[in-house]
Amino acid sequence: MKTLKQKAIEQVGQYMKMVSDIDYSYNEDTQQWDVPAVEWDGGYGRHWSRYESEEARTQAMQENEREFDAEVEKVYKQLVNAAAMRYAQNEQATNTLGNICPQLAQLK
Repeated sequence: MKTLKQKAIEQVGQYMKMVSDIDYSYNEDTQQWDVPAVEWDGGYGRHWSRYESEEARTQAMQENEREFDAEVEKVYKQLVNAAAMRYAQNEQATNTLGNICPQLAQLK
């Protein structure tokens, strides 16, 4: 059975972009594969982003990770609140006099 955290990660992964591949892109000026690039996979499909340096690529990946983690936390809190609400509604529905004192149900 999946935890609420795992469910939150799955939900967010359906619409936020995630790193699919880290590689180098072709540089037409130098005729070499030396431009830092990342392939993103998300709600809009797969696409490549090119960066001026390794640091810029790392920074973009870290920013994406921060956004992803923040969204996971938001969805996780929503799932926890929904589960708590369902539990409270269930408790309220079963908190009847007949359930508390089964002997009363036998008195007719």
